[in-house]
Amino acid sequence: MTLIRTALVTLSLLGAAACVVSAAEELPPFWIAVSAGGAELDAGPQARPPAPTTEPVAAVAPGQTLALRAKLVGGRRAYMMWPETFANVGPNTTIEARGFDQMAYSVRTETFFGRGEWTVTDEQYTWQTGGRGALSATDQSGERVLWTAPAEPGTCTLTVSGQVKFHFVRQAPGGTVESDEDSGQLSRAFTIVVQGPAAAQTMTPEQARQHIMTRFQALGQGPVEGSAPTYVGPAGFWNNVYSVFNDSYDNYVCGGWQGKVLQMLDAMRNGSPEEKAVFDHFDYGPIQAYYGGHQAVVIYPKGSDWRQSGTVLDPWPNQRPETFSMAAWSDRFWFGVGPSSVYQDLYPLTGAADYAKPHLRIPDEHMAALRRLPADLRQQYLNLTNANDRSAFIANLPPAVRESTAVGVQSPVRMLVTDALGRSVGWQDEASFAYEIPGVDVDLFPEADGSFGMVALLPYGDYDVRVTGDGAGSFTLLRALPASVAASPLSSIRDVPIVPGQQFTYRLAPSTPDAPLQGSDGSTRVLAAVPVAALTGGSTIGSTTAATGTGGAGGGSTTPAATAGATTGGATTTTGGAVPTAGAAVAEGVSITMPTEGQGIVGRVEVRGTGKSGALIVVSTEVRAQANDELLRDVPGSRARIGEDGTWQVWVAAPVLPANVMQPLYYILKAHWATPDGQQSGEARVKLYRAG
Repeated sequence: MTLIRTALVTLSLLGAAACVVSAAEELPPFWIAVSAGGAELDAGPQARPPAPTTEPVAAVAPGQTLALRAKLVGGRRAYMMWPETFANVGPNTTIEARGFDQMAYSVRTETFFGRGEWTVTDEQYTWQTGGRGALSATDQSGERVLWTAPAEPGTCTLTVSGQVKFHFVRQAPGGTVESDEDSGQLSRAFTIVVQGPAAAQTMTPEQARQHIMTRFQALGQGPVEGSAPTYVGPAGFWNNVYSVFNDSYDNYVCGGWQGKVLQMLDAMRNGSPEEKAVFDHFDYGPIQAYYGGHQAVVIYPKGSDWRQSGTVLDPWPNQRPETFSMAAWSDRFWFGVGPSSVYQDLYPLTGAADYAKPHLRIPDEHMAALRRLPADLRQQYLNLTNANDRSAFIANLPPAVRESTAVGVQSPVRMLVTDALGRSVGWQDEASFAYEIPGVDVDLFPEADGSFGMVALLPYGDYDVRVTGDGAGSFTLLRALPASVAASPLSSIRDVPIVPGQQFTYRLAPSTPDAPLQGSDGSTRVLAAVPVAALTGGSTIGSTTAATGTGGAGGGSTTPAATAGATTGGATTTTGGAVPTAGAAVAEGVSITMPTEGQGIVGRVEVRGTGKSGALIVVSTEVRAQANDELLRDVPGSRARIGEDGTWQVWVAAPVLPANVMQPLYYILKAHWATPDGQQSGEARVKLYRAG
């Protein structure tokens, strides 16, 4: 944190009676300042957004590495850094701190004392090189990076995008007021001239790694579902579950991400001379864990043992590009690690003599089926050299191969799933884990108490599920079936009491979608529908009738579907006691306070609001065409419990349509809350636009 402390600099900021000494200047707009080679940022009180120019920010030699820095300045940040210029100065206010990340002040008179503070809560930057040179971040926010110039002279255009968020707290005799402010997503393009003779030295291993990481980070993010009403799990877990009844999520299951990373590396290996030089230093290939239940890609220094020296590129767990050492990845996905069987004989790591020439990419929607096929049928598919023939091959497979079902549990329990042939996946006892069913995606994800939850994405079929208590507490069970066979494709039951050794069973079968959870004492508990907004329309899939258990305590729980409500610009006090800020989108009992009407959004978006304390907030996003308001997509977003103070906060991913959809878009962000006993709010709605 950068702070510049001053003494007895005063300004009238709390609205107290004070003598104004000088008038504040108007705040400049936000913009991104850029510096190169350790130079100071142009962020003084008189700085303003630079005029468009062709002048480069730096000139470097071919192959030279340059330190770059980007910083959002102007706007609220200018106010925080230079209050003497951008706030009304009076005799009763003392500035306690000021700087890039914080500004604090207090006001004191004989009858009044108050204090206010602005802080930065989030700040992130992304960089694009246009394929020229290699770039790597040197801090978590991406503010500072190292860029290595290409080997050939020329003018390189780089683009940096960023966003900063602020939080304000004011404490005065009348109470505490809080608010948030957001710069929105901004971008700036600039040039660097590469001049002089071409670099004589070859690419270094570190530069080669930088090239890979630059391309990897550019893959972007997948949908971040957050947590469903009855369950908490990683984002990748939820995309696997949603893929059972919505094909749009196939791109974001582990096999889909693996295909994207392999396609990226294959394109580099067959790309420009500079990109080809990367593979003088690195090899790569597809790997798996859980004997095929999880898929990823590893890069490793040429000639080394990938199991010892490899770096795993795996965006699946948190739906964003992340790297792991082999030791860390093997610890997270902790058994059955080896070369991917799906890509047998296609890469040196999986048995090929060399990297193949450019070949047909395996579509994401084919991956799940291929993992379930016997080796001879899988090879038949790989031998086909026409994309249409491959699609026809997959379409002619039986439903047991093409479609999926899923079941998941949250500890303190162990789960064992057994198919009609007696093959199992899961815990046979406290120490033995079975993986006998071909083509199962399985994840044992860590939980806060150090134990593991489990989810299994299974081939379409009938299964018996056994849940055994591993400790005293309560557990959650979730199941997903294809929408073609279940009116409510996603259902769950939560807070089921259990003690060590106690068992429950469940029949997971398309023919009995409403099967109950059965206790060893003969009791039954009915699973409740979890509403899921369809991606292709505004309807909600799933029953909204509360389920009740019979023969024992517990029973199901449900989240009712959203009820339309009015949207107004005024503020109201919600049931939870929190008061929406002015400008919030408000409906009966619920509000969205951030983002605000008309704001531009991109990427991962923070959403805040107010509602009934303890209820479940449900946030989703409509994507519409500006030209005619046509609904293009209705995307389920995030769910979370509303805090005791009546406020809530979630993150959603701004939906991105296919690259061939170029029409101007806008978004409708929607929020409502619901309780297990059937209470529900109206629906708050805010209209937003795609930034950039």
